Amino acid sequence: MPDCKKNQDASSIRTYDCSFCSYKAKDKRYLTRHMLIHQDASEITTYQCALCPYKAKWKSHLKSHMLIHKDASEITTYDCSFCSYKAKHKHHLTKHMLIHRDASKVTTYGCKYCSSKVKRKMNLNRHMYKNEYQLLMHVLSLTF
Repeated sequence: MPDCKKNQDASSIRTYDCSFCSYKAKDKRYLTRHMLIHQDASEITTYQCALCPYKAKWKSHLKSHMLIHKDASEITTYDCSFCSYKAKHKHHLTKHMLIHRDASKVTTYGCKYCSSKVKRKMNLNRHMYKNEYQLLMHVLSLTF
C-alpha cells in the first residue's frame, strides 16, 4: 500500500487552470480570486464604506473595516479566561484557546491508512478521501 504523502501522484491532484495565463490553483476559490486580475477595474464589484473613501473587493473585508468607525465601547470583544488575549471575532478566540489545552486531552482523529493525526474530523475526512482514492488507484494498478 502506498504511503499517504510520499507517493502521492502529482497527476491525481485536481488543479484549476486560468484560461488567460499559466496560473494553476488547487482550490477553486483561489482561481476565482486570481481571475480578478484579468478583469477590467470597472467590472469588479466593490463594497464602499458609507463613512469614508475605503473600498473593498470582499464584503467580509468591509465588515472588518467598519470596526474602525465604532467607539471602543461599542465593539464586542471575546476575552480569554486564561490570559489577557482579546478577540473581535469569536472564532479567533476559539482558535486561540487551543494553546491553553492540555495536549493529552486534545481529541485527535487518526488515519486508518497511515500515522497522520488531525484535530478536526473535517480534515480527517478530506485526508481519508485522498488516501482512499490513492489506495484504489494502487489496487487497480495491481490488477492490470
